Amino acid sequence: MDIRLDNKVVLITGGGKGIGRAAAFLFAACGADVAIGDIDLESAQDTVNKVQQQAGRRAVALRANVAEAAECQSMVDETVAALGRLDVLINNAGISHPMASVEMTPEVWNRIIGVDLSGVFFASQAAATQMIKQGGGAIVSLSSIAGRVGFAGRAPYGAAKAGVIALTKILAVEWAEFNIRVNAVAPGYISTELVETNVARGLVDIAGVTRRTPLKRLGTPDEVASVLVLLASDQMSYVTGETVGIDGGWVAYGGW
Repeated sequence: MDIRLDNKVVLITGGGKGIGRAAAFLFAACGADVAIGDIDLESAQDTVNKVQQQAGRRAVALRANVAEAAECQSMVDETVAALGRLDVLINNAGISHPMASVEMTPEVWNRIIGVDLSGVFFASQAAATQMIKQGGGAIVSLSSIAGRVGFAGRAPYGAAKAGVIALTKILAVEWAEFNIRVNAVAPGYISTELVETNVARGLVDIAGVTRRTPLKRLGTPDEVASVLVLLASDQMSYVTGETVGIDGGWVAYGGW
């Protein structure tokens, strides 16, 4: 990409695999140093090792459960201690557990809302506190097409992703005075480990998804990463409070 983020520091939650890992590689290729926060420290360290090998950038792996506010604060503090500052936060960490709403347990509901919505707020809050000290920054969060349309069996996931869209607008308005831009992306079906797991469980029909998608294919983590980098860059300096769809036309399609 013809975007330079030289010496910027980017913190990516859930960066041990999938979209988060692809984003780490692309941010590093654009000149940024990266911190990878993940509940799976081994996966985070693997991403860090590859970033260092491929791009030669500084990188650090941090274990964090974003559902815990204190761990989000520690994640930000450790990023600053290791890399000197924090310019960009990518709220990528997320989980899903499809289940019929009448069978939904409080434990499953709270766990998904905790990671997919509360985690976005806690990490953003901690990052913004640091960014205010520095004079600005950029935050980009992962929503989903599930936050824009109704998917059966995805009550907490859809509610959380819709909440991310609303939260993005609210934080963008609140933090504009501090020169902090807050945006989100809403991916459709992307070829990630999570989708592959749901296919194996019989929860996703790839042939049906492909037929339903105007571009007739799934997206790739690299395609999502490209939009994350663009939204975090100075090229988007007048864009805040927006949620960009990356779904091959899935939400726009009104056919059968």
